[in-house]
Amino acid sequence: MSMHVVLIAAVGAGLGALLGGLKSCPDGGCPLTANPWRGAIWGGVLGLFIGLSSGSGIKAEPPAGPVSANASWQEVTTPEGFQREVLDQRGVTVVYFHADWCGVCRRYGPVLRRVADDTAGRARYVSVDADAAEALAQKYRITALPTTLFFSNGELRGRLVGGVPEDTLLGAIAKAEQEAASESTASEEKANV
Repeated sequence: MSMHVVLIAAVGAGLGALLGGLKSCPDGGCPLTANPWRGAIWGGVLGLFIGLSSGSGIKAEPPAGPVSANASWQEVTTPEGFQREVLDQRGVTVVYFHADWCGVCRRYGPVLRRVADDTAGRARYVSVDADAAEALAQKYRITALPTTLFFSNGELRGRLVGGVPEDTLLGAIAKAEQEAASESTASEEKANV
């Protein structure tokens, strides 16, 4: 990634210097075209901005498949897979909606991975690429990424939008666990009556 950013910044600086050399702004009021030095500086800054915002092909974290030794992840792209891996499951399921181009997703992924390691056996983890599974993203009204959904016994119980701290994530999982436990207790009592 860093080589990609440096290359784009260098190209921007070169183009800015070229524009500055043309001196199409003789009064000096235009930052790119007043002189070659100013053109190079502003072109480099603009190139750096473009390079950093382009994402340079880095995959969002966590990638498909297992991402840690303790927790296993399921990648879901279809409504049928979502039904099987989330809605038909007992207990807590954490669903992570992300996209490859999402910078916040890349920063949030390691946090989610640590929490998954800490809660392995207490919760299932499902990863959904919002671009590959647009129907699911629309159904669950995913309007910002990353979005983490919490299901308890197949029912949506909570939602966190954006990259959240580890303690917030752990609190949401604990709440979903409590709801799953109270739901199980209520159904057991109902069966015994």
